[in-house]
Amino acid sequence: RGGAKGPGGMPAQAEAAPGAGVSAAVQQANGSAWNYNSWHFEEQTHDKWGRERLKALLDKAKVAAPFASAGQEFTANVTFTVTSLDGEAWTHVRKGKKVTGYNYELALAWSGQVEGRVGSRWPCHGKLSYDLCMDDDEPDTDFSCSERFPFRKELAAALARQVSGRCQTFVDELSQRGEAKHGGGFSQGGAPAVQVGQYHKYEQGPDGVAALQDAAREYSQSSSAELKGKRVHTDVPTH
Repeated sequence: RGGAKGPGGMPAQAEAAPGAGVSAAVQQANGSAWNYNSWHFEEQTHDKWGRERLKALLDKAKVAAPFASAGQEFTANVTFTVTSLDGEAWTHVRKGKKVTGYNYELALAWSGQVEGRVGSRWPCHGKLSYDLCMDDDEPDTDFSCSERFPFRKELAAALARQVSGRCQTFVDELSQRGEAKHGGGFSQGGAPAVQVGQYHKYEQGPDGVAALQDAAREYSQSSSAELKGKRVHTDVPTH
């Protein structure tokens, strides 16, 4: 990618400072009512929501990013514009654990000015690419700037931290999605399903587990006389 060059002619990279990485908090699994102890695999995708939420957090966002260089304090007052956003997000439970997954490639344009403590202002603009991936402790970034500032490296890291903060908000909100709700399952809003081997077991609907259980109960009650006391379904525990 083009842009400002650092020492040796290499592109100036945004190096995330400690704490600038993005991660999902460990959560207790909370699967559907039928999924005892959240043991079986259930998954819900959030791709559309993820793209819309990341764009809402980053596009047209005005930020004030402080940083220091050579003993001086600066603030970058810039506006981000999302130029490209692609990826996926999901949540799933299995064996009592809930996993939050995400993988997005972000391309941002930024423009504004850098201000010094003595009233100096330097207009500038550039680009920032940011890879948001659940498997990376530190995001991969690529930074470019229209001006050859001596503090390009610090400016790049400051802007990357601003993006990281908004991405962490996204991941925190994503982690709360897919929770089981009263009257519904983990996949509330879609077709509740669990993958068991090569099959899907459905909780609701005409062929769902609940409907089949009700049908069996009605049949056993209506046919009790003909079956001479033998029932297809019983509510009495056998053990």
